[in-house]
Amino acid sequence: MTGETLERKPQDFRKWFEVLSRTFEDLNNFPPEGDLYQFIGGTLRHFVPENTIIVVSTFDPDAKTVTLHAVEGLGIRQPEVERILGRSLKGMTFPVPDQVLPEMASGECNEIRGGLADLSFGLLPQETCRKIETKPYFGKVYGAGISWKGRLEGAALFILPDGTDLENHDLITFFIRQVAGFLSRKDAETGLRVSEEKFSTAFHSSAALMSISTKQDGRLIDVNETFLDTLGFSRDEVIGKKVTELGIYQQPSDRVHALRVLEERGKVRKLEVPVRTKDGSVQYGLLAMDNILIGEVPCLLTTMVDITEQKILEKEMEFHSQEVMKFSRSLDMAIRKLNLLSSITRHDINNQLTVLMGYLEILEMKQPDTSNDEYFQKAATAAQRISTMIQFTRTYESIGAMAPVWQDIRTLADAAAKEAPLGKVILKNDLPAGAEVYADPLIVKVFYNLMDNAVRYGGRISTIRFSAGGRDGDRVIVCEDDGYGIPAGEKEMIFERGYGKNTGLGLFLTREILGITGITVRENGEPGTGARFEITVPEEAYRITGQIPGSAH
Repeated sequence: MTGETLERKPQDFRKWFEVLSRTFEDLNNFPPEGDLYQFIGGTLRHFVPENTIIVVSTFDPDAKTVTLHAVEGLGIRQPEVERILGRSLKGMTFPVPDQVLPEMASGECNEIRGGLADLSFGLLPQETCRKIETKPYFGKVYGAGISWKGRLEGAALFILPDGTDLENHDLITFFIRQVAGFLSRKDAETGLRVSEEKFSTAFHSSAALMSISTKQDGRLIDVNETFLDTLGFSRDEVIGKKVTELGIYQQPSDRVHALRVLEERGKVRKLEVPVRTKDGSVQYGLLAMDNILIGEVPCLLTTMVDITEQKILEKEMEFHSQEVMKFSRSLDMAIRKLNLLSSITRHDINNQLTVLMGYLEILEMKQPDTSNDEYFQKAATAAQRISTMIQFTRTYESIGAMAPVWQDIRTLADAAAKEAPLGKVILKNDLPAGAEVYADPLIVKVFYNLMDNAVRYGGRISTIRFSAGGRDGDRVIVCEDDGYGIPAGEKEMIFERGYGKNTGLGLFLTREILGITGITVRENGEPGTGARFEITVPEEAYRITGQIPGSAH
């Protein structure tokens, strides 16, 4: 068709309409693999003077550039032009100035009076333009943007032979606008096809159950593989069937409720529903529902994430939680009974010890033979040790019985000093004011035991000092004295139950009490220069009053 020769008379509208009619028919049947821009250039030859050079270019809206795509009418002269340009015409790209874009987007066919300089937006050298413009086939230049509803798709340029004019401006403008509309529709169809392909891929590969059904009666139009695999149906068993016929909703009212939410909110999200599989078993899912149109038919896109395993796990956890609660109540009752028994037993033993020690004292007073005094003293000491051990069981029983609390360490040291047998030993409390630790309420006994231990075993001790510092992000509370210190081989043994010259329980209790909230203690002094106990407090268990826990440094 593009090679057809027609009499180009503006008044002969019938011929132009025949050309346009055939052209539009060709456009509608244009093969996807065809070169549309070459077709446009060939068709435009019918509307311009003979030997007119036609250049069709594409437009990139992101880069704002035009690229020459098709050239018609140069024939054997094209190598000569390309030799002057120093490159091939096809593929040449020019940036389009912003001020030119509105005129191009109008789609009007107008003369470009500046010749090649304006045609190339000033990018071709003047000497190059002059060499080409002196050729006999180079006359007036016209251009029209290929534009549809303000969207620029490309441009058509006409270089007329010298001495000729372009007569069919309106016809060319009309044709180019129709072509632009076709290109716009083609882009839209391509975009829609790509979008549909993406949706189809996402739909059928989704790990969630997905279905498309009519909104009015719930008739299934399409379902994905996860839907079929999870519910146990074949595709033939569900397509064209109503959701209610298949009995998918265990409670039909759930679908009614979902539709009501959809109407009120425009969408449904995370609605928990039980559904029934083909074999009658129940699965649980989180339902999402959206309105879509298939053609002109209102439909529903329904998505369900299978949470059956999660529901089973929740039920198992609930069962085990109830079992743990039962066990916890039984354990609490047993502990209360044991504590009551221990309390009664301690009370009775202490009463008997008091009686025993009283009788020992009476016997000692009535016994004239002083040779037995040593035995009376040992018996009294043994009774006192038994009393101390009974007291230890009461203290140990209390560790962890109450929830940890924040306690001021400077106040703890002062309170313990009032109870400890310091005598002439000086206490230096250099702990920072407002510093608190999160610990068992019995931590005051820790401070007491450290002071008592220093006085008992420090020998020449004259001063006990408490201070605080930091190490590796943790806080360290230090208790040090100027006594004999702890031998290297005993630094860990002193924390074992029963080790020591007295009851051997004080430092054992100290470590147990601190361990409730992850606090540790060790002895790190130099033997012969005094003991040094370091209490390491995790950052989250130390704070300065008024600060967020863990922000003190």
